[in-house]
Amino acid sequence: LHIGEYVRSRKPVYTESERIVTKLAERTDERAFFILEEHGLGIVLHKSTGKNAVDVPPRVGQYVYLHNTSVGKAILADLPRSRVEEIVEEWGLPEETEQTITERERLLRELDDIEERGCAMTIGERISDLKSIACSVSDREGRVVGGLSVSGPQQRIDDEWESEELKSLIAGAAKELEMNIS
Repeated sequence: LHIGEYVRSRKPVYTESERIVTKLAERTDERAFFILEEHGLGIVLHKSTGKNAVDVPPRVGQYVYLHNTSVGKAILADLPRSRVEEIVEEWGLPEETEQTITERERLLRELDDIEERGCAMTIGERISDLKSIACSVSDREGRVVGGLSVSGPQQRIDDEWESEELKSLIAGAAKELEMNIS
């Protein structure tokens, strides 16, 4: 545990993403995450909850599928298509709610849309009535290293945040993180 924590805390993406996630949670009063892709799954590296956040899973260190989270989709949209195909082949597209995308072609179309928009969004695909918006984070070589997201109850996110304002906030945080880890 000691060695693992030492190694983890020496990585700039670890220390910088913690600061950015905390700032996003405080700014939005919602739940913010930084998730890395590891072996075709997402692993929660940092999680912070704002004062109004609903504290639902996942927890730090937990693995999640990439196809049904906004941060996972943001990561998938920036990976080479061949890598996306490998991930889908290995893990499938398991259904967690009625809103989960379970068809490969539909997922690929959505990833194309996300790549064009720059941010991903999910509504109830992993947890019913939870809305999440995310942007990927890349290193200086342009390789995706993870993604940042903000999530909360759909009604509150829709009522309190204009989608463009929240997308802009997350995209700005992602760019800040990219600059600080390069």
